Amino acid sequence: MRTMKFRGKVEGNWWYVRVADHYTDGLWEQFWKVADRETVGQWTGLFDTHGFEIYEGDILQVDWHDTRYPPHIIEPVSWSAEDAGFPLGEGGSPQRDAHYMEVIGNIYDNPDLIAWQ
Repeated sequence: MRTMKFRGKVEGNWWYVRVADHYTDGLWEQFWKVADRETVGQWTGLFDTHGFEIYEGDILQVDWHDTRYPPHIIEPVSWSAEDAGFPLGEGGSPQRDAHYMEVIGNIYDNPDLIAWQ
């Protein structure tokens, strides 16, 4: 089972916390009191092609290396209650295909990357 982790901005800086921090030092409660709620996102449990954690709100560049899908799709990561997870890309499986994904920014610091939407 993966650790539940979240990130969010506190006074303009990113904080990363685990829900388990609640039991050790109260960091979760402190984070939740001061974080800008608009920026809080959950870790998907996945890593991109460079080993960086992928969080809700990250913007991914996806290259499936498959002629059936357009190369270099850029899309933000979001939670889907229907899929009970983080669906990424048409026809792809995030758990199987994360190695085709690269975090290139996030919707809070780099909204211009998704200006086409």
